[in-house]
Amino acid sequence: MKVNVLGTEYDFDGASHREDVRLCDNDGYVDFTTKTIRFENNLNGNNPNSIANIPEYENKIKRHEITHAFFYESGLDSYAHNELLVDWIAIQFPKMLKAFKKAGAL
Repeated sequence: MKVNVLGTEYDFDGASHREDVRLCDNDGYVDFTTKTIRFENNLNGNNPNSIANIPEYENKIKRHEITHAFFYESGLDSYAHNELLVDWIAIQFPKMLKAFKKAGAL
């Protein structure tokens, strides 16, 4: 699938860490050079220590990686690499969207 990030098309898809070695140490990544956003689509596998709400965590990973791309495409390279800021937005965005909708601010 394609995701439009400020006019730039990014390939957006899931893969397992067996298919993409860059997912061995990460649950997702953005490659700004190839305009690719990839996320781990087999998070729980056979791991008994896996988190309970896999779909919610997968959505957070997707938001996180898309946020990296938005910062990059905005010309804010230093923010694009700021994991703390990107993660804060990925976690808080659903709450912000809900508040914006309720306030009629969209």
